[in-house]
Amino acid sequence: MFLLSLVIPQLVAFSTQFARGFIPFTTAPGRVPYSWDMFAPPTERCILTWTPPLQIGRKTISSFNEMGPTLEWDIAYERPQDYVDAGLKFCARFGVAGNKAHMRCFHMNGTESENSFACH
Repeated sequence: MFLLSLVIPQLVAFSTQFARGFIPFTTAPGRVPYSWDMFAPPTERCILTWTPPLQIGRKTISSFNEMGPTLEWDIAYERPQDYVDAGLKFCARFGVAGNKAHMRCFHMNGTESENSFACH
């Protein structure tokens, strides 16, 4: 009985998403109460790199993803501006004259964008 009280709201939410046009692997589901992604925050996935690589202690870091634990997912933020802020922060602390940050983003609407900016 307890298991049914957990499963039934999920099935209703899932069927509501299909009724609103959700198609797996093509159209993103709309958020509805009790759906599996109800508490999932929106995230933008961006690849942030530096040219030339930053020197952090004894490590040479060319990509933001190299800073995270190797067994974890890539570092992800909600907005592309958050990646820019992180890139500039690391540039200011560990960069040298002539460093440039490059960013390639994969947006939630299926588009991609690229941006480069000089370290200050």
